Amino acid sequence: MMDSSYQVVDSVRMENYLLDSHDFIAMENGHFLIFGLELRTMDLSTLVDTGNVAATVKGCVIQELDAEKNVIFEWNSFDHYEITDTYKDLSSSSVDYVHPNALEIDHDGNKRNPSYSRAAEYEMDEEARTIELVWKYDTNKEVFGKTGGSTRRLPSGTTLLGYGGQISDPAAREVHPDGSIALELSFDNNMRAGRVLKFPWRTTLFEPVVDSVNFGEWDGYTEKVYLLQVKNNGLHDLSITSTALHGNEFRVDETLPFDLPAGETSLIKVVMYPEGSPEGSVYHDILTLNADRDSTERIAVQVHLLGHYPDITSPLVSLSPDTDTIQTNAVIQILFNESVRISDGSELTDENAGSVVVFREENENGPDVPVTLKVSEDKTSIEISPLSELDAFQHYFLKIRAELEDYSGNLFAGKEKTFTTTPSLGFETLDIYSISGQLIHSRKGISDPIYSVNLSNQAPGFYLLKIEAKAHAETLYLKITKN
Repeated sequence: MMDSSYQVVDSVRMENYLLDSHDFIAMENGHFLIFGLELRTMDLSTLVDTGNVAATVKGCVIQELDAEKNVIFEWNSFDHYEITDTYKDLSSSSVDYVHPNALEIDHDGNKRNPSYSRAAEYEMDEEARTIELVWKYDTNKEVFGKTGGSTRRLPSGTTLLGYGGQISDPAAREVHPDGSIALELSFDNNMRAGRVLKFPWRTTLFEPVVDSVNFGEWDGYTEKVYLLQVKNNGLHDLSITSTALHGNEFRVDETLPFDLPAGETSLIKVVMYPEGSPEGSVYHDILTLNADRDSTERIAVQVHLLGHYPDITSPLVSLSPDTDTIQTNAVIQILFNESVRISDGSELTDENAGSVVVFREENENGPDVPVTLKVSEDKTSIEISPLSELDAFQHYFLKIRAELEDYSGNLFAGKEKTFTTTPSLGFETLDIYSISGQLIHSRKGISDPIYSVNLSNQAPGFYLLKIEAKAHAETLYLKITKN
């Protein structure tokens, strides 16, 4: 057993047997549960006709040691299982007839030796001698570990599964009682783990002086640099062999491997440069510093990295339709490029939107037009719906007062717009006559609210427009002048 700096502080040995490395439990009362192997040479021909006459049979031994390493309990598979219970070939020279994988302690203090290929929970009635499956998790039968594996019920109520075998993706999962995934761990390069445990652990062999680094505000173009102090508390030199980050906002600007001399504090250059991110972005990442030794051991520490790009730009607005001419039945959309609120910090709602939106006839001093205002849930738009159809060929004035701000407190500059209305739903018929009554242009079924007529080949003077609109029972007559 080693401390957080990986110095050996204690050791546990099997009494009278070979140690089996499959599992080991340091109990809360200071005792230890360990696996051992007993090797017996046996004549298996007395059990089956094809049995090896001098086979080496591996049995499992479990010992409980007290704090002084005295054996206070021992269990031996040879006392409980017949060799013929195994599916192994008894004609072989070596027979591993039980092959233990994991140790666990149940709630009434008894010992058991389960081997999991899935996570399953059973309710046992010892008096009635019945067993009922009450919970299971099989990863939708998509993952199979042919050897090893483990299952642990954690104090939080979640279940931790290790898939063992040659599984690297996923190597482990923590799942909620409903089967949803709380955490998933995968390995690179086909690594595997016989079992997975989860508990608080922090190495002191080497460690950063701080747990987190807040870079503060980013100005949008300059690299921000922090010199992270990392101390090697060990007796031997170490090297940072690799680093890991989840995003692209931060980076380690050092050549690897980066040496950490024994007993000294070194400075590692960490940079924040979130190029291309928009204003208002918040950055949070975890930097992992890995110290690999001999390709078989990895020791790692982590540092939280924080920063943000302040929003200093006022909200921008656009209108839809964004034309000088609108139909008489138009619904106008006020569109912001970000969420806005009232400049006193209160929420923008349907009820108070009328305090910032003005819609009147002719100009700012004209009469109000009765409308309904609808604010979107994300506070990025206001819809203006007149209660009745607007008058045709009328000027209307829209003003959005400078009484809004974004959620960073940047004030909106305000906007004004004047529209002219045209009859809605298109023209049924458009006829143009000269002053003498001659028809010089005619068009039926015009659906576009804006329709252009080229009169460049006509002489200057007065002309008469006859318009039959779908939305109007009457016919409109207009006199126009061509200069």
